[in-house]
Amino acid sequence: MAEREGGKANPGNPFTGVAANPLKENVSDKSRESLPILGSPPASGTTKKDRAPKKYTEHRETVEEKLGKMTEQREITETEQGQNLAMTACAGVEEDRSLVTEEDQEGGASLLATTANYINSIIGSGMIGIPFALKEAGFGLGLILLVLVGILTDYSLRLMVTAGTLSGTSSYQGIMKASFGMPGYVILSIIQFFYPFIAMVSYNIICGDTLTKLLGAFSSSDPAAAQTRLASSVLASRPFIIIVATLLVTLPLSLYKDITKLAKASLVAIVFIIFIIISITIRLFTLGPSIPASENAWAFSHSGIPKAIGIMAFAYMCHHNTFLLYSAMKEKTEVAWTKATHISVSISCIVIMICAVAGYMTFTGFTQGDLLENYCWDDLLINISRLLFCFVILLTYPIECFVCREVLNNIFWKDNKVQTQYNLWRSDPSLID
Repeated sequence: MAEREGGKANPGNPFTGVAANPLKENVSDKSRESLPILGSPPASGTTKKDRAPKKYTEHRETVEEKLGKMTEQREITETEQGQNLAMTACAGVEEDRSLVTEEDQEGGASLLATTANYINSIIGSGMIGIPFALKEAGFGLGLILLVLVGILTDYSLRLMVTAGTLSGTSSYQGIMKASFGMPGYVILSIIQFFYPFIAMVSYNIICGDTLTKLLGAFSSSDPAAAQTRLASSVLASRPFIIIVATLLVTLPLSLYKDITKLAKASLVAIVFIIFIIISITIRLFTLGPSIPASENAWAFSHSGIPKAIGIMAFAYMCHHNTFLLYSAMKEKTEVAWTKATHISVSISCIVIMICAVAGYMTFTGFTQGDLLENYCWDDLLINISRLLFCFVILLTYPIECFVCREVLNNIFWKDNKVQTQYNLWRSDPSLID
């Protein structure tokens, strides 16, 4: 009886005699499907939540940890990519705002080099026309205007760098764009390109004409006859002289990457200018007494004041070179730029004033627009000055060429957004601030 009851409660296998597991019989098929494959059945007294075996739980935790680490790694990677994109964008903005590369910034121009390029840019070819400005404005008023224009030039050159700092740009075009939008950028770019371009053309013409005449003066005691004889020679023609001067002087200097490299050429030009000033001063004492003064030669003012102001402004003009010189400095601060500007403008003002006074006092009312044209072509000292003046112009030519290069670089290569913004502005000006 007991065995029968036991058989009902726990029937065994009639062939093997092994008793069946009571827990396995009491579990339904549905519950059996929900049990984990790995591990042994849970012990009695455990809840449904704790039925997973320890090995399975550890495996699941390991997978979750790996997934968590992968997610964390992915978030870190995305964050780093975002930071890299932001750094790249900032670097691109800084590259657009800077006129020099990191390689150029490692060196930079010293105060002497910057001042040399500065003075050469200011004086250039305008120095020879200042005596004529005194003739037009009057001797007394002309000297006052020379000082006033110099002071205004000094202030405006410093103001340009300050404006560039406030507007977050380092180019003349950038200031105009920040102030007047895309129309200002386009107008200034056109003016800033054609002004030095026309100056370069005029430099070639002046050198061609002057050197042609000098060849005649140096080759014969009769400059007029020599000039007629050389007129039929190809080697003495103006086109040939311009080509030779371009290949030997202006082109090699214009191919430099950095304007700092022109400092030595500018120092040579300044030495030539000093020689020209000394020659004009010598002729004031040797030639001046033999030339009678014109009527009202020492009047305080004349009626040609507007014309005189234009000539003086042209003589001091170097604003289109401002950011080229500033960006090439080793110490790019407003304090250093102010110091370089004060020194350069002061020296230029002294040189221009000496040339103006010596030239005008020699010829008074007979002074021509080109002072050197007042002297005879058989004057050896002045002919040497004419030759050196041609070299001064040729050494100033590369600085003007750098300006044209910089304008084209800002438009077509450095700032690729300009063309797109210009097209947007043409279609709808309200799209561009």
